[in-house]
Amino acid sequence: MKPLTHRHPCAYPFLRLLQQKAWFKTMVDACFGKHCAPPFRRRLPRSHRVMTLEPGTCCFRAASYFIEHAFEEQPDLVVVPTFAEGILRASGHPADIVLLPHVHETCGRLTTDIDWHQIVDLTFPYENPPLLLARRPGVVANTPLRCATIHRLKTLLDDNETAAFQFAIVDTTQDAARACASPAGPEVCVTNQHGAERYGLDVVRVLKHMTIWWLPFRYGQGG
Repeated sequence: MKPLTHRHPCAYPFLRLLQQKAWFKTMVDACFGKHCAPPFRRRLPRSHRVMTLEPGTCCFRAASYFIEHAFEEQPDLVVVPTFAEGILRASGHPADIVLLPHVHETCGRLTTDIDWHQIVDLTFPYENPPLLLARRPGVVANTPLRCATIHRLKTLLDDNETAAFQFAIVDTTQDAARACASPAGPEVCVTNQHGAERYGLDVVRVLKHMTIWWLPFRYGQGG
């Protein structure tokens, strides 16, 4: 395993300390050397449920991997429209797990909330399919265009696009594609390949390709 540098996705001081741990070396090599998620050190019983966003989202993709590899037997996936809804449903139910991406603002709130606990040893990185800037077929460029996107993904656009677009904020990449496909909806969107293909959108360009860390939380007890 190569030493962590400022170019490595895990280049944070507290993670450098983990390089001495054999399990961490295995995890990083598995993820960033072979472009896949690492093996889990233990498995949970099937008695849990995992909250996830709809098929086609990066959350559903990560949750599908999670239930296949982090459990003795695959538990049920509960599809919810937003992360906030998943947290609401899991509140008061220690058997329910909410899987959040590290880039989501709610991670900080749940981390500091006395009633919620992160299952630290089941946190994992997962390579995200490239995000895309897509548009509805037949759209003629005009200024400004309306763009449907998750708020935190606005930063993937360049300065000219950010200045030209009027933004319609949505909850998921699939919501963005659905809105864009509507004749009266925004003309462009930030989505993924699944959303573009499912709703018949034209790809304008490929945006950043990211590896996302997924943090499992549950209510009322430690991991």
